[in-house]
Amino acid sequence: MRKTNYTKYNPKTYKVYGSDPVGNHTLQIVMSNDRGCYDFVRKNAKRLSRMSKGRAITLIKSNATESWAKRDLKTVNGSNTNANQLKLYLNNFNK
Repeated sequence: MRKTNYTKYNPKTYKVYGSDPVGNHTLQIVMSNDRGCYDFVRKNAKRLSRMSKGRAITLIKSNATESWAKRDLKTVNGSNTNANQLKLYLNNFNK
């Protein structure tokens, strides 16, 4: 049986915008600037932060209302998003 190697966040794993993965950067922009998505995340931030990364991304994407946000979110998926950074952002969303 092969031993699975679990490592911490490696910036070479993701496409990076500055020091953040591209998916996290795009999600943060949409959650802050799209009114429908902002209202949804503001009301459900704690619940979203307890969900799995894939489920949280799906719900955030489904509540985007602006055309630019929907277009930008097409590139966001689990492989270009860091779960720890997403959960940290959601935990601190209303503060």
